[in-house]
This record gives sequence, structure tokens and C-alpha cells, in this order.
Amino acid sequence: MAPPLAIKTPSPSNFLTYCITRTSHSPPSSSEKDILIICSTRTTFLREILTDLHVPLDTNNIKDEGNEESQDQLTASQQLVLHTPISALLTTDSISVVYCPTIHHLRAFFASPSNLNTISSNSASTAASASNNSPKDYNDGNKNGSGGGYIAIHGLLLLHAISTEWSAQGLSRSLATIIAAVSSSTQTPRELVISLPGSDSVFGIDAKLPLVNSRMMNKNNKNLIMKKKKKKERAFYGGEGFEDDESGFGGTIDHGDEEGDEEEEEEDMRFIGTVRDVVQRWFKVVEMDEIMDDAEEDMLV
Repeated sequence: MAPPLAIKTPSPSNFLTYCITRTSHSPPSSSEKDILIICSTRTTFLREILTDLHVPLDTNNIKDEGNEESQDQLTASQQLVLHTPISALLTTDSISVVYCPTIHHLRAFFASPSNLNTISSNSASTAASASNNSPKDYNDGNKNGSGGGYIAIHGLLLLHAISTEWSAQGLSRSLATIIAAVSSSTQTPRELVISLPGSDSVFGIDAKLPLVNSRMMNKNNKNLIMKKKKKKERAFYGGEGFEDDESGFGGTIDHGDEEGDEEEEEEDMRFIGTVRDVVQRWFKVVEMDEIMDDAEEDMLV
């Protein structure tokens, strides 16, 4: 298996164009298709592409049906389909598109190794429908497997950012599941490729990551607040462990150092680094220009 790649892409359409170009230059295969996993719904994905290509989302249909000139005109969305490489996703038989709108869909898809094999016999699928394929379909689809292709994942970071899994823990869990599934696949090994938004993105490669997910963070913060509240009450009223001192008054305690330690602990729990730090443990991070230059050199050879 080739080392997994994390490609820094300037835009979604740039990454999709790379996938389409790579598929078009790969050896033809009768049974095996490249897999493109979109981490959103189909509607959200189309809106993302239209926005990226500066196509108005509120494009109206042709209203004047009696006007021949208006009938010959195409809407911006129709022009997008006809005049950009993205249209290949709708017409090609070499790329299987899978939509995983949640992290649960994504992890469930990779949790079943058969999904990476049966998907090669479908032109488009969803994680739910792919998981319903029988073992017989898995074996039949793997008989005529040919040279390895790729499994590309688009929108992985944003999928985590909008969930409670936006953390080093959550992202690492997903990456480990994906790599383990691709590595253990019984078919011809495929290269794993994911897209990473650039540094200028809010949830890009240089975005800060907390150590644990937001649910554990909220629970940790509540525990810290309760501990501080109890210590203040016991310092004022006395209580268990706060016996009278020699003067006969209730014991008091200086919480300065302890509260400082807790604040440092809370700060350490908040951020441990960036997305790049986590991804580099699993993937080789490269620039899109670097990948495209290497591809052009290979084609010249």
C-alpha cells in the first residue's frame, strides 16, 4: 500500500479536478473503480461546488417559454455541468461517489471491509446502501480486480469541525479507522488520499485542536467549577478535613497554588496543537502543486 497522502488544496473544485484527472490517466479497468467519498449530503456538496465556482445559488429557471432565444440559453448551473471537469463526476463510469453526511456514516462505511470491494460494482452509492451488500456480491466484485486505484476523501475536517468530534482524539480515531480499513482490504491495494483546506481556512490544516471532544471538555469544565465551588464553601464554613486549628477557629486553606494548577490543567486540556500535528502522524502532507507537477512528469515519461 502506498503511503497515505493529505493534499493541501486551495479549493474543493481543485481537489475534485485532481481526482478526475488522475482517474482519466489511470489504466482502464473493467471491474474496479476509484472511490470518492464526500463528507456531506449530495445537496450540500453541489452547493459547495457552485459557491466555489462563483455560480449563483438562486439561479432561476427560464421563465419565458415562448421566447426561442431564452430557450437556447443555459442557466449557470447547466453551463457548470457542461463546461467544467466536475461534470465528469456525473457521467464517468470509473469513479464511485459515496456520500457520508455524518461521522457515524463515515466510520460505519470503513468499519465493513466489504464496502471497499462491493463499491467497485456500483456507479454511485451511499454508506447505508453499500453496507447492505451480501458476501456473495463482495466475492464476485473482487474476482476480476485489477491494478490499484485510489480512495479519496473530501470534507473530512469540516465533518469533524461541525460535530463533537472536533478534537485530536476524534480526528485520530477516524484516521486510524480509515487507514486500518484500507490496509486490510483483500482487494488490490488502493492509495488513500484526503483533502485538507489551506492555512487561510478556519478549519484548515493550521487550525487549533483540543485534546478531547467537546462533550468530555464540557464535563471536565463542569467538574472544575464544582471543585472550586466546594473548596470555597469548605474554606469559609469548614467541613470534612478542615478541623479546628490551635486557636479553636475553623481551619482555612490557601488555594492559590492549587487553583493555579487547575487552571494550567484546564488550559492544557483545551488545545494541544494543530490539525497538521495530528494528520502528520498518519499521512504525508503535500501541496497540490507538488502532486500535479509529479503527475505531469510521469505523463511525459
